[in-house]
Amino acid sequence: MISRRQVLVGGGGGLAAAGLGPAAPPARGREMGGRAHALALFLYDGAIPGADAAARVAAGAGVPAAAFGGDIGVPWLELVAPLWRAAPVPVAGITDGGALFCLEQLARGHGLCCTVRLALPVAGAARIEAAARALLGAAEGAPLRRDSAGPANLPVAWLLQPIARNVR
Repeated sequence: MISRRQVLVGGGGGLAAAGLGPAAPPARGREMGGRAHALALFLYDGAIPGADAAARVAAGAGVPAAAFGGDIGVPWLELVAPLWRAAPVPVAGITDGGALFCLEQLARGHGLCCTVRLALPVAGAARIEAAARALLGAAEGAPLRRDSAGPANLPVAWLLQPIARNVR
C-alpha cells in the first residue's frame, strides 16, 4: 500500500518539474545579536488573508519566510525536506489544517513534532501578527498553550520542533 508520504513526495515532484514551486529557497535566518534565530523557516499559505503580515513579523526577526499557494508538496520538496535532511530544525507557519497534517506526518520521520498549534478562526492581520510573535517566542523557549486546530479548512499557526529525547 502506498503511504501518504509517497503520495505527497511523488505529487510534489511533478509540480516542481512543472516549475510551479517557489522562485528561490530562502537563506537561513540572519544573525541577531551574535546568533541566528531558532527558527529555520516560516512557511505560509499566501491565500490566507493576513498571512503576509505574519511573514513580515518573521522576516523582521531574521527568519526566512516563504509563501506557497494551497499545495504543500512543492514547499516540502524544495524548502522543508532539504532543511530536515541536514538536521531536524524548527519550522513554523500559517497554513490550513490539511497542510499542517501533511507536514506533521512528514516531520515525524525526521524527529520533529508539532509543539504549538493555534487555531485562527477569525484571521485578521492583528490576530495573525500576534500568532506569528507567539510562534517566534515559542521557538526560543517561551511557554505557549497548544490549542486544537479545528476543522482542516481553517487557518492554523503552528510550530514543528525536534522531539526532546531523554539522554542519560
